Amino acid sequence: MRKLLLLTITVFFLFSFLTTNGQNPAVSINQSAAQPDPTNLSPINFTVLFDQPVIGFTTGDVTISGTAGGLGAVVTGGPMLFNVSAFGMISCGTVIANIPAGVCTNTLTQPNLASTSIDNTVTFGGLPAIVNVTPVTSCGGVAGSGPCNPLTAGGNADIYIWTPLAGLYTDCAHTIPYTGTNTTTVYAAPTVHTVYTVTGTIIASGCINFATATVNYTPPAPVIMPSSVNMCLGDPPVKLKVTPSGIPAGPAVWSPIAGLFLDPAATIPYSGTPTDSVWVRPTPAGVYTYQVTASGLPGPPVWVRNPDSISIPVGGAASLYPSTVSIYSLPVTGARIRSVVLNGVSHTRSSDIDVLLQSPSGQNVMLMSDVGGANAINATYTFADWTGFMSTTAANPTGTYSPINNISPDNFPPPGPSTINVYLGLYTLTGNYNGTWKLFVVDDDGTSDQGMISGGYTINFDTVPLCYSPPRSVVVTVGMPITITSQPANVTLCTGNTTAVFLVSIAAGSGPTTYQWQVSSNGGTTWNNAVGPPYSGFNTSVLTVNPVAASMNGYLYRVLMNGGSGCAGATSNTALLSINPIPTVSITANPLIIGVGQTTTIFSTVTPNPATTYTWYYNNAVLTGAVSSSLLVNYGSPGNYQLRVTDINNCGVGVSNIITIANSFALNMYSYPNPGGGIFQVIYYHNPNNTTNNTLQRSLTVYNNWGGKIITRIFPQTTSYQKIDIDVRAHGKGIYWVELRDANGKRLGMNRVVVQ
Repeated sequence: MRKLLLLTITVFFLFSFLTTNGQNPAVSINQSAAQPDPTNLSPINFTVLFDQPVIGFTTGDVTISGTAGGLGAVVTGGPMLFNVSAFGMISCGTVIANIPAGVCTNTLTQPNLASTSIDNTVTFGGLPAIVNVTPVTSCGGVAGSGPCNPLTAGGNADIYIWTPLAGLYTDCAHTIPYTGTNTTTVYAAPTVHTVYTVTGTIIASGCINFATATVNYTPPAPVIMPSSVNMCLGDPPVKLKVTPSGIPAGPAVWSPIAGLFLDPAATIPYSGTPTDSVWVRPTPAGVYTYQVTASGLPGPPVWVRNPDSISIPVGGAASLYPSTVSIYSLPVTGARIRSVVLNGVSHTRSSDIDVLLQSPSGQNVMLMSDVGGANAINATYTFADWTGFMSTTAANPTGTYSPINNISPDNFPPPGPSTINVYLGLYTLTGNYNGTWKLFVVDDDGTSDQGMISGGYTINFDTVPLCYSPPRSVVVTVGMPITITSQPANVTLCTGNTTAVFLVSIAAGSGPTTYQWQVSSNGGTTWNNAVGPPYSGFNTSVLTVNPVAASMNGYLYRVLMNGGSGCAGATSNTALLSINPIPTVSITANPLIIGVGQTTTIFSTVTPNPATTYTWYYNNAVLTGAVSSSLLVNYGSPGNYQLRVTDINNCGVGVSNIITIANSFALNMYSYPNPGGGIFQVIYYHNPNNTTNNTLQRSLTVYNNWGGKIITRIFPQTTSYQKIDIDVRAHGKGIYWVELRDANGKRLGMNRVVVQ
């Protein structure tokens, strides 16, 4: 029996040697003849055929690939014909079978060649699902408000499910949370940087696929303390501070910058640098609106590093010049540099170091030049925009700094950019960031100092947007303490004038000012608001009184003012309203009848104020040269006299009564009063030393103006001044003539009497 077995084996190997002629085994693998394609059933069978018997071809020697995922395979059969059963598919897609070279040998221990195939691919579960999402990167909205940020899935799937749920909503206002149901569009308002996954499923086959969208969060509008400011011009600055909202945010940016400062003394103007606190003191007085926004924190950076040490000699270019690093995974647009890190900077005089970064497109930024004093020891310098600058004198410790060029120009010999002046930050590097970046380092002082950058450098890129909050406004109202530049003036009017005006002036640019005029009728003891007729403008700087009544003489007026914003108000001085009457003039004279050689004086009385001018009239004509308060009238100037005056207030012209001065026809006879009211005395003077005709009878006859005799009296002359009472009232007003005769009929005198 053993002889037969030995013979069989010998024949087998002899046959193999003769048929293969000592060549490496060739093998093919294809889907089995009975294998459906596509199929929803597992396993999937493939047929393997070697061109000669092989030894050692077992499970694990077949490579299963494709998009169905999660695959394994079992090998059965041999020594030339085998079956491969693939299993464990987890999604729709392709199943591909291959046999690598060298997994088995022929009987001569020659390894197999890699497999060849005509059809070694089977589709599992039908066509694969196609899923995409737009936008791929975006800024989210703010929960409960905008901006609206839709994420939209597309492709051939029937069902779209989004994960994670946090930060997803079904409405644009971000108020209705998404709960994991089928929808093509959701609205993202996360509070952290989030990568969302949408899973698409084809119902008929169960095939699924995935797509992702990166959403950086947008912080809510900053909360400002205080929320509004009322201040007065000249007050100390007021601090405005952004308070935490519970969602991380970068420093705030304020606008406009005018009137904002970085210090409580308001000596350092705010320049737009992000900061959570500013001090506000705008001028002039008025209303100012400031807005503040904050950014969310950036997403995880994409970074590239060259760790090779850079040796800095005593003067000249460094040992790696330039030190290069390449990156090609960045989006063509939308990327930006977050920071550049120099790792392990040491130098005995670090102010000798000039470090320049050059982008793939040849743009340059000076990271540091002529700063830092001496003795940097293993420091890590991170350069980022909008931070503080390095010290130009003292050694700078590990920290984050803005790019700085302290002294220029700087020389970077070829292949560097030669002599260059660069002052701006990393934000000036624009365009496509993919390619080779170069770091040029030189020592600009060839005396004795040297150093190194032991850990090379790293460039950190942001590829997702930096998202900014909606703005928040704060209103700053600046009032001005009232400063009166012109006080209300006294007003003096004459009787008959109807309008009085009082006004006040205050310093220009005083902001919103309120006015209230007040009036006192009792010398300032009590004050009442001037409201309604005869007052207008009582809430402005100009008060008008119309009409003015004579009873308002002596009224006092003032105005109360407030500058708004709680600033100090002011009360004006008081102003007096004086109303002067037209002057009243009366004239008197005694006697009114004068004889030859006699005079009489007309006196005047002017009330209530003294007169400043006097004008006398004689028979309605101006009496030239008569400008005094009294007038002397001589015999021979009988007639009507009148006086006109102006007083010290120039309140019109006062006109007196008329006085008539008459001349007596008899030297020793006159009537008094004359003119009068109808009762008068006739007085006749007789010299008692003249005994002639001294005791004779006298007769007195009164005639009216038409010559009619109305009264006759007979009386004896008994005194030197004989008085005879006459009453003509019964005869009315007019001019009467009085005649006196002696007993012999001789006319002793005659005069005229005026009865008014």
